Amino acid sequence: MVTMLPFTALAEISVGVKQNDWAEYDVSSTGVPMADHDAEWARMEVDGVEGLRVNVTFFSLLSDGTMINATENLDFESGQLIDYFIIPAGLEKGDSFYSNMDGDVTIEEVETKTYAGAARTVISGTTVVADTAAETLWFWDQATGVLVEARSVYPEFTLDTVMNKTGLWEPQIFGVDPPVFYGLVIFAVVIIGVIAVFALRRKK
Repeated sequence: MVTMLPFTALAEISVGVKQNDWAEYDVSSTGVPMADHDAEWARMEVDGVEGLRVNVTFFSLLSDGTMINATENLDFESGQLIDYFIIPAGLEKGDSFYSNMDGDVTIEEVETKTYAGAARTVISGTTVVADTAAETLWFWDQATGVLVEARSVYPEFTLDTVMNKTGLWEPQIFGVDPPVFYGLVIFAVVIIGVIAVFALRRKK
């Protein structure tokens, strides 16, 4: 019977962000959002990292033009993760992390998706808030643990959050990371130069 039970493993906690990391998000909703949920834009800035604690400032632009912000102290060890904008890094399918709001949250899938101009390995999981009957499907960048997308479904409305800009990685060029792309360009220029020199010598 023990072998038939679902198994999830609490993964080793690893922080994947550093001071001055940031990400911006487009936010949209349908229906009638509750107060402070009618955001159109959001930004997350990492102010500092100390061990398993991360100090973060969140900014939200509401539909009426009001800008609100809050500074939070995340603690990965105690599960103080607020709105899951940052979770432990490097998690795999079947791993779980502890949240003092929802208990153990299990990683359900690992896939490749494109966010902020780059293809990233993304992990996902689901949480349900009993008192509001809200279910959220979360997607995080595997390497950093930073939120890239979330879809929350409430009885009265839905809320979609998608990363559009970040300082965590550079946008790819024709699907290739910038260092690789520029290395290929330099290599191509060198080859063309060598061919041109041989062509000129042969002509002479």
